[in-house]
Amino acid sequence: MSCPKCNPLPSESADSSATTAAAQTHRVYLPKRDTTNVVLVGNPNVGKSSLFNALTGMHQTVVNAPGTTVEVFTGFNKSLGVRFIDTPGTYSLVPNSPDESVVVQTLAGQPGSITDIGRDDGGIDLVVTLLDASALSRSLYLLAQVAQTGLPVAVILTMQDVAAQSDEAIDADNLSCLLGVPVATVNPRTGEGLQDAKRLIVSVLQNPTYLSGLPWDKHAPGYNSAAAAAAKASMSSMPVSVEVKGGNGSGRLLTPAVSANLSNPCGGTNCQPGQPSSLPLPELITEPMEETQRAALLFDWIENIESGLRQERIEVPRATRSDKVDRVLLNPFAGTLLFMLAMYVVFWLANTFAAIFQDPLEGIFDAVGGWDFTIPARLLKLPFSSLGIPNTDITVFHAPSLADGLLTWLTWIGWDNPILQGLLINGLLTGVGVVLSFAPLMLVMFAAIAVMEDSGYMARVAFLGDRMMRAIGLDGRVIMPFIVGFGCNLPTLAALRTVPDSRQRMMAVILTPYITCSARMIVYMFIAQVFFGTHATEVVWLMYFLSIVMVVLGGLLLRPLFMRNSSGAPLMLVLPAYQTPRGIILIRSALQRTWAFLKGAGKVIVVMTIVIWLLMVTPVTGEGRFGDSLPANESAYGVAASVLAPVFAPAGFGDWHLAGSLITGFVAKETMLGALAATYTDADISEQDVAAAQDEGSPTPTMRELTRQTFIDSAGSAAAAPVAALAFLIFVLTYTPCLATVAEQWRQLGTKRVLAAVGGQLVIAWLLAVAVFQLGRIFV
Repeated sequence: MSCPKCNPLPSESADSSATTAAAQTHRVYLPKRDTTNVVLVGNPNVGKSSLFNALTGMHQTVVNAPGTTVEVFTGFNKSLGVRFIDTPGTYSLVPNSPDESVVVQTLAGQPGSITDIGRDDGGIDLVVTLLDASALSRSLYLLAQVAQTGLPVAVILTMQDVAAQSDEAIDADNLSCLLGVPVATVNPRTGEGLQDAKRLIVSVLQNPTYLSGLPWDKHAPGYNSAAAAAAKASMSSMPVSVEVKGGNGSGRLLTPAVSANLSNPCGGTNCQPGQPSSLPLPELITEPMEETQRAALLFDWIENIESGLRQERIEVPRATRSDKVDRVLLNPFAGTLLFMLAMYVVFWLANTFAAIFQDPLEGIFDAVGGWDFTIPARLLKLPFSSLGIPNTDITVFHAPSLADGLLTWLTWIGWDNPILQGLLINGLLTGVGVVLSFAPLMLVMFAAIAVMEDSGYMARVAFLGDRMMRAIGLDGRVIMPFIVGFGCNLPTLAALRTVPDSRQRMMAVILTPYITCSARMIVYMFIAQVFFGTHATEVVWLMYFLSIVMVVLGGLLLRPLFMRNSSGAPLMLVLPAYQTPRGIILIRSALQRTWAFLKGAGKVIVVMTIVIWLLMVTPVTGEGRFGDSLPANESAYGVAASVLAPVFAPAGFGDWHLAGSLITGFVAKETMLGALAATYTDADISEQDVAAAQDEGSPTPTMRELTRQTFIDSAGSAAAAPVAALAFLIFVLTYTPCLATVAEQWRQLGTKRVLAAVGGQLVIAWLLAVAVFQLGRIFV
């Protein structure tokens, strides 16, 4: 901790009551508010979210900033009695995107914002600004802008370990005296210095501090007029009434409390630790100022700070470890190959370790006759090799399922109605089983994404992709939204709204559905495991590669229509230093994202599974009754799917089971496997299958085996079935995305363009699938 004599800090034993009391002493513009709000501000990749997680643990909530799709995280620290608000990372308070606008609105306490003082939990007690010690000048610019908002400020210095590797570590004590506010050095990744950060927050809540050397600016972005007015009133010990406009437009007058001391404990380039200067509050600039003039003022202040730190570096900096690694990873050829190799490893992990738990998790719920926990032989096989021990799957144990227990219980209490049993087992339990079977796969994928984000590699992927985007006429700024699209297309479309060129934006929106989302990956993995065995990883990797190819080819086709005589702006991207991913953070991130996916998609999957089962047992022809296991040509669902099935016959998957799953996939791709599972009823399992299973003491055919037989029947032979399966995957890759994505496309493009885009996607998907099957079966 810096400047210990000019701003003594409370002991480590400070509790929430002391903190709350401290906050109440200076809550100058909302004295009756019970919530103490501390806002975290910083550049991207400075460790802000890591510090937020360390301070709040699991006591977090996520809200969308009013009028936007930008997420703002809030969390509560019980020991401090403080609510923390984690704002999006930004390099400047001059907003160029919705994310940056939200930061400005939050600091200004704009009506309707999360810190609107018209709210019972609104207002700001303190802004904690994080500075990157390895890129201090860039961080100081943001700090200078925050200083002009009129809000109390404290500073946390991060990345000291990275700066130390280049012998450029910052003297925190000296920096504190130059800034006029306390500074704590923290490593959010390891938790080192976290207690110092807590004591710093308690200290500044007791005695608010403001940066020295910079005036407040009434017209600066993020200026909080209520906070500045109340601080000046408290400084003069004169009560003042501040009009507060609530989110509903209503106003009320508040009388600020009186703070004992709001002057800076130290400040100025000549300040020394232990010699406080007791500077008054900053002056207020009331006249409008050109942004270039304001920037010049801020840069002069930054130059004085760096001069005081003796951090003027006119010599050529030495190559850091990150610079040396980037020589390889940012090479257009080597970097691209290494990225593709990294993705292959991820898919291999998903196909081996994650796949072990998929069938058991599904079977626990809906496998009538019990389920097996089996270790597949491919687990010990090397990639691109058939070597492995053992050469057969190993069944560890066999256990009854919830479906078995439910059937026994329903029969015991006399509720053996087939409709009730079918609804609970073939509808509810089947849907829940399918949802949970996704969990291992999602954990692997989200853990891989967390590794890339936490290590700093994700920014390098964006840099590599920039070259590709420019080749098809798009601005390099679309690469980050496109990368997000591999998780879900919807946030990609939301992020593309920030692309300034309308032509590029429309083109990118049309291309987005060709980016393989995580919901499609589930389908890829299932089909690949059924038909391609040890080569399933390569097949899934191929789907992702073809996804990129489709984006590139689509861009080349659309470029003459949208991008005539256009030139893109250069990509401005700051590459963070490489860091070792943290196990705890990776696990927490993967679990949170997986839970969010299962919670969101699970509701849709379970509901769709129940609806499909109801349609499956609803007769429209024949003599069957509602609730019976009906032949395909007699149920409502089967008839509708059977009408569509012949369309896919040239592609090798003209079967009603598969056609029906494609119909539900139009609603949401994650429902496809649930729909497919719901279509396999007792009518699809022959008496010979049942007899053979009973003789061997094993369960009846699983969904994988039934799906394999479906493709064999529709393709015409067992040899052609894998080709039909590949054509099916190509269709899933290229046909219309989920309805939510189409709705967002419609909002951005309009009716005519969306209808043309959807129609074009369906035609292209059908032509590619037919071509793959018709050409592929020649060679089998």
